[in-house]
Amino acid sequence: MANETEIVLEYSNFAAIGAQMAREIDAECERTATDIQARAMLAIQNPPKSGRIYELGEQQISFKTAKGKEVSFTARKGQASRLHQASAPGEAPATDTGMLAASAYTKKVGDADYETGFTAEYAAHLEFGAPKAAIAPRPFLRPAVEAVKERFLSAIRRIVGE
Repeated sequence: MANETEIVLEYSNFAAIGAQMAREIDAECERTATDIQARAMLAIQNPPKSGRIYELGEQQISFKTAKGKEVSFTARKGQASRLHQASAPGEAPATDTGMLAASAYTKKVGDADYETGFTAEYAAHLEFGAPKAAIAPRPFLRPAVEAVKERFLSAIRRIVGE
């Protein structure tokens, strides 16, 4: 007759562990989403930018006269006297009016599901470019996501015990 020893371990509170883990994951998703928003806004609002410098309110006017002579000049509207340095292609957009940065939002759309974006009508054109309008991409949201991706994945791995 063999000696047998049996030990039974039971834990019946898996629901509590699952609920706690879900809360921690949700909190990490919220932290990451708000961090992405903050980083994107800072990229827009902070120099340096290396695009062209121009006087706000100015517009380049070019046309041909009836006799075929090329005419080009800079027209200035109103009393604008402030200089603005634009962003170069590939840089985050340079703030002018502040509308792009002010249109940033983060909202919860479900459990551990957050959405961060910009509601300004031209946000997508700046982020991805608009070839038909000769606007090269000036990404601000995608670099913010890349900057936090590894930290987010490490935090999730820590929470789930990987």
